[in-house]
Amino acid sequence: MYERDEEEVDWRAKGAVTPPKDQGTCGSCWSYGATGTTEGQLFLKTGTLTPLSQQNLMDCSWPQGNNACDGGLDFRAYEWMMEHDGQIATEASYPYLNADGYCRFSSSQPMAAKISVRECMHIRAGAVNEQKEWMDVHAAVPFSFIHFYSLITTH
Repeated sequence: MYERDEEEVDWRAKGAVTPPKDQGTCGSCWSYGATGTTEGQLFLKTGTLTPLSQQNLMDCSWPQGNNACDGGLDFRAYEWMMEHDGQIATEASYPYLNADGYCRFSSSQPMAAKISVRECMHIRAGAVNEQKEWMDVHAAVPFSFIHFYSLITTH
């Protein structure tokens, strides 16, 4: 799916990216970055693109320091996933509300897959060589703007 010697990769053409979504007036861009990155990684592992729930992360990652529509950071969303045994609801089972909500996550909800975020590395913005070196060692996965999480495995 990804050739390590490719200079550029269009993840849309490879089917690893969902169509654009509308976050509305809610400041939830951080949740879209976290789910988009995870969706792409799951696609590369399973061959199936499954939209994940931004609302799940917005409602449930307050203890990690996110503030739903009032902003947050993608790495805190990954922390929430790691603390919940690698589970996140699908978008279909936990739809986007364009508003703050209470955490309705349940491990009995349909999950895209049980995932495991095992490693993270902060890559400086614009550090293209650092990104390429990391991908050559660890595998190709889409990444969010500031944080790069990889090595998702499905169980």
